[in-house]
Amino acid sequence: MKKFWIIVLFCIFSCCVWAQEEMQHDISEQTESFSKPSCTDNSFYKKAFETIQSYLVYKPTDSAKIKRTKILRLKAIKGFEEVPSADFDPKTDFNAANAIVMLKINQKVAPEDILLCKQSGTHKKPIYIVAHPYFDNIKAYIINLDLNSSNYEDISFIYP
Repeated sequence: MKKFWIIVLFCIFSCCVWAQEEMQHDISEQTESFSKPSCTDNSFYKKAFETIQSYLVYKPTDSAKIKRTKILRLKAIKGFEEVPSADFDPKTDFNAANAIVMLKINQKVAPEDILLCKQSGTHKKPIYIVAHPYFDNIKAYIINLDLNSSNYEDISFIYP
């Protein structure tokens, strides 16, 4: 009877080691194939703009002031420029810095894999896009679009 349990334990241990090796192989293969898109990439910009537009159109508003603010926010989006995420200062924009830290801690994303795009132009509260690898794609979160929302999943998209 002891031989049976020894064989069972050996098989379980072998399967666990094999599964860990396969998982490590998949993770290393995934990070090697990752390449960040450019913030100025036209298709990346279109996907972000479509997400912003659909969010602003479908979010209900009560006042004319909020409706006018939405229209002006859409017109002000001319493009995005890349900002280094590794040394991003929370004093510049707390919400964007918070999103970067949350990705590093919760998603365990390496700092060099995070893409940070800032709305072109001079704005009091510019829109940021924080992107990271997500399986074989890129997952991007739009920050500062809705000042009342701290849930980044609400305004996110998968690229491509």
